[in-house]
Amino acid sequence: PMKMNKYIKSNLLKMRHMDLNSMSGLLKIIRKYKYFLLSLSETLTVIASYFLAVIIVKLWITPDITVNLSWLIFGILVLLSSFILSKVTTRAILPRTQRYTTLFFRYAQASFIELAIATIIWALFPKGVIPFILVPLYCMISFAGTFRVRIVGYGIFKVYRKMGYNTRYVLLVADSFSDSVIESLMYYKEWGFRIKGIISNSKLIRAKYGEEIKVYRENADINQLLDCNVIDEVIYCK
Repeated sequence: PMKMNKYIKSNLLKMRHMDLNSMSGLLKIIRKYKYFLLSLSETLTVIASYFLAVIIVKLWITPDITVNLSWLIFGILVLLSSFILSKVTTRAILPRTQRYTTLFFRYAQASFIELAIATIIWALFPKGVIPFILVPLYCMISFAGTFRVRIVGYGIFKVYRKMGYNTRYVLLVADSFSDSVIESLMYYKEWGFRIKGIISNSKLIRAKYGEEIKVYRENADINQLLDCNVIDEVIYCK
């Protein structure tokens, strides 16, 4: 029994080390290719959305219509416009502190722009070659798919930041009414912020946070603080 217990414990330790190594390897991949993987996932989702829309139109909406080269050209142009939109609109931003409802409306706004552009592209083709129903159907499927991908990515990044990765060091300019902001930045680890210092003359701020965070007076030289400390952002929250 003693030998059996040692054998079981040894195997459990090996499995634990294997899990930690696997997790470490996964985190390294995410850290190095996080934005590329997210962009690739969204691009593949958009492509799949267009082909799914074509299949639905052909099989159930207008089965008599012929799918020809114009459909492929239209799809390429629409996908290119979608790719450009994903880079120049707010959809390209990966937020740290926004709620899911804000993300939803941001993506909905981008989808309306995409619908308008796709409609303009559709109007360039001869009438009757491509049924118009393909345009809103594609945009709805693409919106649902890319939003789901972004929600999953957002959740992964929250866990990633909660573990201490992708951290941004911030310097706060605060007063007595900034207590809720400071509490939120400290409590929500998944936002990925770490407070390096607070500039404030507030006695309340100094008494409450002075033991764990360096509190500077408002006449402190900010440029010197930035030179002497690793600061990614200065947040004004008065």
